[in-house]
Amino acid sequence: MNPTSSSVLTALQQGAVGTSGNTLDYSYYDTLVLDHTKSSYSMFQVPVGQAGKTLADTNMVSAGQVPQGERLTVGALKLIYEQNSGSVFNEAYASAFFDFLMNSTFEFFIQTQDYGKWTLAELMGAPMLAILSPATAGNNDAIFSVGKYVGIYPLNIAIPLPALANFQIKITPQIATAGAIDVSKLRVSLPGILERASA
Repeated sequence: MNPTSSSVLTALQQGAVGTSGNTLDYSYYDTLVLDHTKSSYSMFQVPVGQAGKTLADTNMVSAGQVPQGERLTVGALKLIYEQNSGSVFNEAYASAFFDFLMNSTFEFFIQTQDYGKWTLAELMGAPMLAILSPATAGNNDAIFSVGKYVGIYPLNIAIPLPALANFQIKITPQIATAGAIDVSKLRVSLPGILERASA
């Protein structure tokens, strides 16, 4: 192949943006604020700029839909937990947090179809949730007192989110959460391959 031929040079000029569209490594994300009085949370339903949401909270531009001209093939689920800045991560808080993970379910819906159901503990990679109560205060062993989290759950089968299809993530505490973790935040990210038509 002649590296200076017109066809080769033209091909080398094609990057992420093509004549028919582009393909991106992308994520849609959304954030919920914990409230022990709520029985469930519906995520990805409030776009940025509404109800006080900024890009720090979500990058959704349409309520519960992938925009026209886009399709996201979700390859994994990512979860990030942010502790309420006004609370102390002591034994009581840790117990409330662990209970929240173990007793809450995560459901992925497109239209009315269920595309998966997991516990938050499974998705966050929290296989051991134990708190060590030392004989002497302050002697807690960090390895055993704090769960180890990954927060990235690769899907065995990718989930396609086509343009204009209604979808939601539903988080449901099967047992009421403790008020100790109120105002803490849980962010859910849907990473994958975004195909987007040219403007």
